[in-house]
Amino acid sequence: MAGLTVSNGLLFGTTFQGGTECGIVGCGTAFSVTTSGHYRLFHNFGNEFGRKDYAANPWSGLTLLNGNFYGTTLDGGASDLGTVFRLSAAGKEHVLHSFGFGSGGNLPEAGVTVLGGTLYGTTYEGGTGTGCAGTGGCGVVYSVTTGGQESVLYSFNHSDGDGSFPEASLTVFKGTLYGTTSSGGTGCGSNGGCGTVFSVTTAGQETVLHSFSSGSDGAYPVAGLINVNGTLYGTTEAGGANGYGTVFALSP
Repeated sequence: MAGLTVSNGLLFGTTFQGGTECGIVGCGTAFSVTTSGHYRLFHNFGNEFGRKDYAANPWSGLTLLNGNFYGTTLDGGASDLGTVFRLSAAGKEHVLHSFGFGSGGNLPEAGVTVLGGTLYGTTYEGGTGTGCAGTGGCGVVYSVTTGGQESVLYSFNHSDGDGSFPEASLTVFKGTLYGTTSSGGTGCGSNGGCGTVFSVTTAGQETVLHSFSSGSDGAYPVAGLINVNGTLYGTTEAGGANGYGTVFALSP
């Protein structure tokens, strides 16, 4: 699921499973590979002895900041509901933040994005929002300092037409964070919403920019956005003329 990050001419990435920890399946790895195909595993996630101060099962890729790699895992941490971690280039791991039940968000499927030296991301569940029956919240946008201080910028609130269940990383444009939610919004009638594109400031002011309708615009965006000359581009996994998803553009 994760993409690659470039540093010093090498490609760095993660695997959700594999490695030497957590038994046969493994709790995932971090690796590097040269453009000629030389592979090196430089970190094994997880700990088979049951410790909780570890990161396990990274669903997203790595983000480079000041010579270290930062990312998230779906498992591990004090409540086994995911972490934000730092890795040195030598593979030394430090858990910056453990997600738990409640307002702080949990289950971060997305990686982290850097803005002004602070890390920003989303969690799939958790937060104080309402309208997501049967779950622990509709997800949050959060910030984490490199020292490990986490703050919730915004809790998604499906009951008022807001987005819910963000799965993708955030994109920065002119100092504002932009992203997608895989559900929620005002489109698709009674189907729980077909997802949104949203913006959120670092002060926590959120705006829904578009609600997908499952028509020509598509439905259920699970990937993030890219900025090309001031226009944001993304994809949906359903909807469109043929029903199999779209590539869309949005001017913020």
